[in-house]
Amino acid sequence: MIETQNPTKRVMPTLLHLDSSMRHEGSRSRALSAHFAAAWQQANPDGTVVYRDLAADPIPHLDLTAFSANFVADDDRTPPQREARKLTETLANELLRADEIVIGIPLYNFGPPSTLKAWFDRIVVQGLTVKRRRRRPPRRPPPDVHRRPRRRLRARHAP
Repeated sequence: MIETQNPTKRVMPTLLHLDSSMRHEGSRSRALSAHFAAAWQQANPDGTVVYRDLAADPIPHLDLTAFSANFVADDDRTPPQREARKLTETLANELLRADEIVIGIPLYNFGPPSTLKAWFDRIVVQGLTVKRRRRRPPRRPPPDVHRRPRRRLRARHAP
């Protein structure tokens, strides 16, 4: 279950620190995110840092079980769906509790690591981290009132 904070109660600030580089030594993205986290902690001595290393402890990629668990009522979920949903809610709670987020992202083959994509796929869930949209009938485009009438081409007859 997603936890919500009481807005009237003052809570300590929280930083969510994610690293996704497979390299531990010599990683520039880890060095940059660690530098930010250290500066944040110095500016917020009473704050909490939640750290998640997506390379050392990778999130399982989204599969049909985890995906379908988001559309099934809790009582109707299978045991594997419950486990998958529990992980989703854990990750979503970390995100929702955070006041600030720092993500160390290297680029591999012109894109981010798949471990970051796996984390992202788990936290983007309608009703948890994304608002539910009302279903509306598809809109028809408004009539173009400034449209000029088409000129009809006349067939030229050969003399």
